[in-house]
Amino acid sequence: MSSNTKEADQTFTKEESEEVAILKEQTILKNEFLDNFYYVFFIVHFFTSLFIDLSGLIGIERMYTKNLILNYISTYNDFLLFERPAWFKFLIFMETVIQVPMFMWFFTIFNRFYDEKKKHCFTVLIKKENLFRLKTWRPIIRKVLKVYGLIASSTTAYCCYIIFTQGHYPATSIPLSSIDTYKLIALYSPMIYIPLGLLLF
Repeated sequence: MSSNTKEADQTFTKEESEEVAILKEQTILKNEFLDNFYYVFFIVHFFTSLFIDLSGLIGIERMYTKNLILNYISTYNDFLLFERPAWFKFLIFMETVIQVPMFMWFFTIFNRFYDEKKKHCFTVLIKKENLFRLKTWRPIIRKVLKVYGLIASSTTAYCCYIIFTQGHYPATSIPLSSIDTYKLIALYSPMIYIPLGLLLF
């Protein structure tokens, strides 16, 4: 390797310094409030998936939280979680094998991204690594967020459609009253518009 190449490798240009300064002002979504909001949302959704939604796949009796789940079903008349039709099991399977690992990745990458934003770099090598991560991580994170948003919002929208058109009290053929129908839809609907927001922000 020539001495000129070595010298180039060991310098951090003014343009690169300015680019880092601009990148450190950026957030994953439109602002830091949204980043924090979705970070907390993913934590809540992660535990909801494991301690409640998973019962739609493996059955309520196998869940450590079965009393909580049964109380939830009796309160909101969630016939889908109680009866677990085949298509619903498939959606919960997708949630378990796709979305839950996504949540774990989101926890990690959100923290690492903000660590990079706050990092003080004292060598050229570390500065270049910092620039590379700030430049490449954000677009990747945003793409994965959009994939999650599309999956979560579309599958929940289908559940709300079924509730509206076929809603009935658990283990009966008695149709849900209008109040109970809208109460159950209101419980599901945040899982449409919150993930959908990731396609917009």
